[in-house]
Amino acid sequence: MPRLWPLLFALPALVLWLAELSISASSQSAQAEQQAAAYAARAVDAVAVRVAARRAELQALTLRLSASPATWGTLEALRAGKSELAAERMGAVRRVAQDAVSTGLRGALVLGVRADAGGSYVHGADSPGPGLSGVEVDVLAGAGSDGQTRDAYGAYDLFFSVPLTGSDKDAHALGTLVVGGPLLPDSTADQVSLELGLAAVGFVTSGKLVASGGPDRAVLPAALRETPVGKNAAAVRGSAGALGPLKLPLWTSGGEPALRVAVRRSLPGQPVEVLAVANLEPFMSTLADTQRFALSCITGLALLLVAAVAWTSRNQPARAPRPDEDTLPPPRRTTPPPRPVVPVRALEPAPAPSVAEASPAPLPPAPLPAAARASSVFDAAPAALGGAVLDFEPPPVPLSRLPPPPPVEDLSALLDAMPPPPPPRTPLPSASMQRTPSAPIGGRFPGARAAPPPPPLDSDHQPTTAYPIPELPDFNAPPSGFGAVGPLANAIPDTTRVADIPPELLQAARPVTTPVPRPRQLAATSAPDEEHFQDVYQDFVAQRQECGESADGLTYERFAQKLRKNRDQLITKYACRTVRFSVYVKDGKAALKATPVKD
Repeated sequence: MPRLWPLLFALPALVLWLAELSISASSQSAQAEQQAAAYAARAVDAVAVRVAARRAELQALTLRLSASPATWGTLEALRAGKSELAAERMGAVRRVAQDAVSTGLRGALVLGVRADAGGSYVHGADSPGPGLSGVEVDVLAGAGSDGQTRDAYGAYDLFFSVPLTGSDKDAHALGTLVVGGPLLPDSTADQVSLELGLAAVGFVTSGKLVASGGPDRAVLPAALRETPVGKNAAAVRGSAGALGPLKLPLWTSGGEPALRVAVRRSLPGQPVEVLAVANLEPFMSTLADTQRFALSCITGLALLLVAAVAWTSRNQPARAPRPDEDTLPPPRRTTPPPRPVVPVRALEPAPAPSVAEASPAPLPPAPLPAAARASSVFDAAPAALGGAVLDFEPPPVPLSRLPPPPPVEDLSALLDAMPPPPPPRTPLPSASMQRTPSAPIGGRFPGARAAPPPPPLDSDHQPTTAYPIPELPDFNAPPSGFGAVGPLANAIPDTTRVADIPPELLQAARPVTTPVPRPRQLAATSAPDEEHFQDVYQDFVAQRQECGESADGLTYERFAQKLRKNRDQLITKYACRTVRFSVYVKDGKAALKATPVKD
């Protein structure tokens, strides 16, 4: 059982690992879906920016055409009732408009000039005419400067209209200029999906997909069905990996993992909805790989634990039976085989023991001698009969054949036969013996007397010893001479004796001291020396100037320090009182000379 303790601790660890894997997978997948939805919602902002840019472009074109001579020429032709001339001049208006807009907008422009007598309109590269197919021109005239979004030509277009006023005092409107174009460029979905890295982007009007773009635009119909307006949902679900029969990743939010997340939002102020789809398959693939590795490790460790438990159980030693436990199987009731009966000759009955041979107390039977046992019929019978069992009990051995008991000796005789006790021995000196007075080496101990021997012990108090006690010298006895001290001291090395040292030996061993002459003390007062050093310094500087030498960098402190050092050295060397310095010229240079002063 103790061998299974590590296995019992490893099993909860594997269970906790599996629980942590499931909890982390659920939370990570839910967080990944939220982040993907937030990222896909950025497509609405990107599309709104492009709508604002298109609005600004059409407004600028409207203002430019309202002041163009070609527009006024068309208006005058219409007021004059010349429709052909108005159509011709409308071509000029189209050329001015195409030069003022972007390339993507040139082929989808809607232009028109309307007067009371009629109007002239043109769409893209079509020929100008009095009307537009599929579009109510009267409605377009009321779009205004803020613009209106209308369904035209299978898509939503943004239209603007401004009045063309005269120059008279009344300033009434002579006509109306109409400018329109697609609300979104044709490649807006592809551009947004490529810019944001989304799987697909589409535009929805009245619940129908009118434009799509992106590498995974095929998932837009399914995303449109699964995603309500203003919400986000998992457009596509499925497995990103597998581990045997398991579809990975496991324990994700919503059952199966979400591979595509769609967001559906409406453009502010426009009847168009933006449907954006984000791709979560790379994240789910990474999560599936992580779970595949973790589950493989858990499975392998579980199998290893099972194998270890099986091996431990098989190799575990058998339990020792308790003392009160019966481990033997119950005996089987079988009929024993019949014993062979061997004929044995009758033994002569032994004579009855006499009273003289009987012992007062019964003694246990003694074993027979080896020779008697070898020659008896009982020992030889098994060998002679081939190992057959004798069917009788051997008769008891008569008392006459037993060996006689040992004689009982008298205790007094044994005590008399013991050897006499050993003679008394001198006891060892004790720690309480008195110390002998000290004497000079080689002298005598005056007045020393030997200690009286202790009284002998009686025979009943003799010490018991297994070895003879050696004869030791008497340490209380004084030595006979100087030569006797050596053997006595060597007898017991640990013994220390104290003797008085003679005064002559102390006087001879005293060291001879030679008085050392003290060096003459330096001058007690240094004030005269300092005045002398100042005079010498001034003379030295003056002499250097006379010799043409520079005195820069030579300070009094350094000069006086050098003089003090030389003074102390000379006083110690010559044992003088002080030293006086003088300045002289040597080889054309200023030099110093020291003179010791003893008195």
